Formats: sequence, C-alpha cells, structure tokens
Amino acid sequence: MPADCSITTDCAAGELCARYEYDNGCGPVAGYACTTLDDECREDTDCGQGYCKPHDGRRVCEFDQCVIGRPFLVEGQARLASAARRDDWLSDALVEPMQPTSNRARAEITEHWVRIGLMEHASIAAFARFSLQLLAFGAPASLLEATQRAMADETHHARLAFDLASRFARVPCGPGYLDVSSAMGNNDWADVVKATFVEGCIGETVAAMEAAEALQHARDPQVRATLEVIARDERRHAELAWQFIDWALSQTPQLATELRALIHAERAEATRRAGESAPALRRLTTDASSDERAKLAHGVVPEELSAQLRLSVLQTVVGPCAEALLKRVSVRAVDEAKSA
Repeated sequence: MPADCSITTDCAAGELCARYEYDNGCGPVAGYACTTLDDECREDTDCGQGYCKPHDGRRVCEFDQCVIGRPFLVEGQARLASAARRDDWLSDALVEPMQPTSNRARAEITEHWVRIGLMEHASIAAFARFSLQLLAFGAPASLLEATQRAMADETHHARLAFDLASRFARVPCGPGYLDVSSAMGNNDWADVVKATFVEGCIGETVAAMEAAEALQHARDPQVRATLEVIARDERRHAELAWQFIDWALSQTPQLATELRALIHAERAEATRRAGESAPALRRLTTDASSDERAKLAHGVVPEELSAQLRLSVLQTVVGPCAEALLKRVSVRAVDEAKSA
C-alpha cells in the first residue's frame, strides 16, 4: 500500500505515522502518512460530507469538485449511484494501461474516473426527467430530439469513463443502483426553469470547460480521446439548456419577472459558492511532483485550478449569457405589448 512512513520515527518531532483509508468507488484505498500541524483533518468524520486523505504532504478534506455532466438534482441535492464491480458498462475489453509509477497516484486517478462515470450515469436520469417535463409542457420536437441525443451521449460518456476507471483499478467498474424516488418533484414552469438553469446552463457549461482544460494537460491517448468527446458533447448539452429557457420564457411571459429574479439569484449564489471555495491559483510548473504530473497526464486537474476555472466560467460565460437572454426577453415583451 502507499506509505510515506512506516514508524513514527520516520516523521518529524511531534508527528505520528498514521493510517488513512477511504473508498475510491471500486474499493478501499489505505496507506500510511505522517500527521502534521497543518492537517485539516485526521479522519473522515472531521470532514462532514467529504473524506480525509493525504494531499501535498498533509491531510485535507476533499469534496466532490468535478461537475462533469448534468447533475441529477433531487430536492437540491445531487444523487449518484454507488460504484459496483461489473463489466457490462464497459465499452471495450480491458486493456493493459500506461500505469503511473506511484500506487497513490493510481488510486487517485482511479477514484477520479469512477466519479466521472457515476456523474455521467446520473446525467442519464437528469435527461430522462427533462424529456418527461418537455412532453408535459408541449415542447417542440427539436428540443425533445436534442434531449434524446443527450441521453445517448451521457450513456456513452459513462461507458468511456468506466473503461478508464477499470483500466487503472485493474478490476471492472460500473454503476450500482440509482435512487430515483421523488425525482419528478413539482413540475411547474418556475421549478423546471430553475432546475434547467442550475443543471444545464451552469452545470454543463462548466463541465464543457473543465473537460477542455483537462484535455490541455492530458497525455494518455485514451484519456485524451475520452475528454475530446466529453468536451464537445457537454457544450452542445449546455446550448440545449439555454435554448429551453429561451423557449420557456417565450411561452410564459407572465413569469418573466419571477424567472428573471430566480435566474439572477441562482447565478449569484453559484458565483458566491465558487468564490468561497476557490483557493489561490497554483502555477503548474515543471517542478511539480511526479504524482501531480502523472495525474495531469491522465486527466486529473488539480483542485486549485478546477475551482478557479469554475469561478471564471460563472463570471465570464454564464453571467453574460444570462444577461443577454434576459435582455432579449425584455425586448420581446415590449414588442409584444406594442403589437397588442
């Protein structure tokens, strides 16, 4: 197992050689590392919703940073299936990978791609629900066709991600059961527009940019091919979300004021959360550790860069797009009032 120490005397004065353990989705990952005065945590219970693991020489709480794919939100909380050992979600037979030399790097790369696979899997449910909502609202065929294509895209993305996870884990990985209870919720116009803005306009716009950023650093051929597909498709999915909101506002002009306030509030809250979680951007230099270089080569972007990227996308892409859409809605409402 990964170990930075074997006995306490391997550590600095006052520090301990202590065990850590967490689940990367395909099984437990355990190792030993020195505690430090800079540790954020000692065990998972110190992290609330996250888990405690070594990172850059200290123990830190890690949370789900990545938002690849449209999140499947139920009552404001993202739902994912658990990971399972199964091979019927793999798109190809397992191949011998270019494995990183470090066991820890391999475990973190495996964990990353398991998580991506589970997120893409959950996105299938998000689009299935969206299809039913479009039918309930009498949406045009073009929106339904684009949604059905998006479901197929997300299924393909999940299989590609589980291919990579299985490759690094050396065991087949796939999704377990996904809880879809109470998933439909209240399907009035305001609720669906809000969910689409959060899941699609924010979630998938950021997802497309994150995949493109990871692609810039990746060196593994299979990882690069996977990221190219994800970046291309997620951009199209984000466009679908914006198109739906534009159409929805054209159908319900009486809700324009309420929806405008709702969208502004969601954008402001998302930007606030991203700003609070975004640490100072750390330069990616050639003196990065071998583990960091290995993770970058296999599509894992450091959390510092990922957090800054999300904040930048919210401020420079999502914000201006929302402003332009709402301005067009206002102009359209004025024109309709004049014609009436």
